[in-house]
Amino acid sequence: MKIFPADRRGPTRGPTRILWALLAGLLSLAPSAWAEADLGQRLTVGEVEIFADTEVRHRFYYRPLGLELLASSNGDPAVNLLQLRYVGREVSGDPEVRLFRSLLSLRVGLLTPSGEELRKARSWLAERQGRTIQLRPLPIRRIEAALVLALPGQPAEPLPEGHLEADGAAGQTTLTTYWTERQYRVRLDSATSQLVASALEQGQSLFSLTYALFAPGQGDGQQEDLDASISGARDGDEAKQEELRRKLLALVKSSQAKLREAPEDHLVLADTVSIALDGELGGRAVQRFDLNERLPPTYAAVDVFCFDFRDGLRSDLAIKQVEVEAQGVSGAPVSQNLVFEANAPDLYAASLRFPFAVRLDRPYRYRILEIARDGATTVSDWQSGSSWSALLDITSRVSPPDSLPAEKWEIGEERWR
Repeated sequence: MKIFPADRRGPTRGPTRILWALLAGLLSLAPSAWAEADLGQRLTVGEVEIFADTEVRHRFYYRPLGLELLASSNGDPAVNLLQLRYVGREVSGDPEVRLFRSLLSLRVGLLTPSGEELRKARSWLAERQGRTIQLRPLPIRRIEAALVLALPGQPAEPLPEGHLEADGAAGQTTLTTYWTERQYRVRLDSATSQLVASALEQGQSLFSLTYALFAPGQGDGQQEDLDASISGARDGDEAKQEELRRKLLALVKSSQAKLREAPEDHLVLADTVSIALDGELGGRAVQRFDLNERLPPTYAAVDVFCFDFRDGLRSDLAIKQVEVEAQGVSGAPVSQNLVFEANAPDLYAASLRFPFAVRLDRPYRYRILEIARDGATTVSDWQSGSSWSALLDITSRVSPPDSLPAEKWEIGEERWR
């Protein structure tokens, strides 16, 4: 079932899920219904760290073990630097256009206890409770991360702020499954992109991905984990340690402003993943494309951000969908949708890919659908995208909460005034 009214010109593609079915579940999910664990007390059974639910006596949660770098289909580490270049031409009528895009991607997996360890923990809990129990993954509502690059003989440098995306079914949480993989993506400017590409191709790159996982609950978090993780990410460079610590904590604090009825997020795990690509591995991670007037299908054309759910800006909102329409090479419009959901607040950014090649020498347009928790829907007018190289931020523009001064609030690349 399509959500947007059928007024588009030509064939389109809808969202990958049926939004009305999703809406039915979301409308019954009030903010207070979020699972909350007693994070102040933990049980350890083997390698499984367990927290009890604050209200349901037979429900427990196990903490993830951390993140790890995954392998790609050819067995190489799942690290990719994509460099795209488009230079306009007289024949295409856009000689002044210059578009350079570089995207560094890391595919990481969520480490969890083994099935056997979970079975032992479940049996131990059931015996202690004298009843059947539920043992679920601790729900991670927010992930903050910072990536640094170390070169031989040079101080390590934090790279620009990136984000984690769900790329396929493995990145999604459903009623029966929990996400297992995410893509960490960071946009690089031209100079940084060349620095990273050179390091990869010379086999001299050492990356450190420092991350912090947050979950709703009650009790103290794990601040000592964050401090130890950041210290471990830098060897012998106290100034850089402090710089990275400030950067990661700033990311954490920027999303601490929650509406009064939203659950509070607590730090439950922080660690660092070290990534070294030696020899030919680094060179194979670099891809360069010189484009003419079209963007190949499957490559991300627009990076979209929506902080409504991560930062608790709209308690009334259940779903926010953006539809982006571009001109295909045949002249017909090509459309694609992205969906952001109240029950997945950790997914606040996504890279939109068109199913067919589109024209970069023609602007795109977009419109936004909002579905409230009471079922009311609103659809915005079509708006023109600023440029193919700019981020598309569809975050609601609302007043900052009283708990945080306006001058301290940032959303995307814009500051509240």
